[in-house]
Amino acid sequence: MELPSSLRVISNEAFNQSSCQTLTFAPDSQLQKIGIGAFRFCSDLVSLEVPSSVKEIGKCAFERTGLETVCFGLNSKLVKFPVRLFFCCSKLTSIEIPASVEEIEEFAFEKSGLVSVTFAPDSCLKILKKSVFNGCLNLSCVEIPPLVEEIGEKAFANSNVKNVVFSSDSALRKIGEKAFMKSDLEMICIPSSVESIGDDAFEGCGQLTSVLFGSDSKLKRVNPNALHGCRMVQMIVRSKGDACNSDS
Repeated sequence: MELPSSLRVISNEAFNQSSCQTLTFAPDSQLQKIGIGAFRFCSDLVSLEVPSSVKEIGKCAFERTGLETVCFGLNSKLVKFPVRLFFCCSKLTSIEIPASVEEIEEFAFEKSGLVSVTFAPDSCLKILKKSVFNGCLNLSCVEIPPLVEEIGEKAFANSNVKNVVFSSDSALRKIGEKAFMKSDLEMICIPSSVESIGDDAFEGCGQLTSVLFGSDSKLKRVNPNALHGCRMVQMIVRSKGDACNSDS
């Protein structure tokens, strides 16, 4: 199905539970908004390219669809991935987040089939909210964009994430409650900019062996049970100037 270039809004629940398999937009699409639950429960929908003109997508827009591939137009104007955008999209294995996106809201990819998630160069992302990647059992490595200031509650909990990479100029200030709880995280280098680590942040990370801090760390508080159940972990303070990333 190809939608006309004149279309500006796809209303709430417009295609809910439809049998649409592919959806394309005219090259000069003027679409600006995709409504709440617009394609929710479209189990036959396998591919989608979101036009660069889209500025807003409503919550649950693609929840529990059969999407395998999603891409966003060059110079996308989208600034937010809303609540439950790709919740339980078990066939979605990879995605690139547009540089324009500043916020990924609660449960956006929870229990999805993601194997890899990448962020466009010059990413403007500032916050990963609650349970963004919670329960993503195929996701093993994520590189966090440098402008991200907060990793929210349960953002990577109950996932198979083993490696989280931060750039040396990371702006991260807060790691939220249960952010990595019961994940397969093996090591993490906490950026020097981090000021607080939340309750139970790494609880039950049985594979975690190393938590690294720079000597210039701004950390002010490690909350209760942050490393509860991490029986193999060691604390290591690194010398000032070392790049803080989990590949080193």
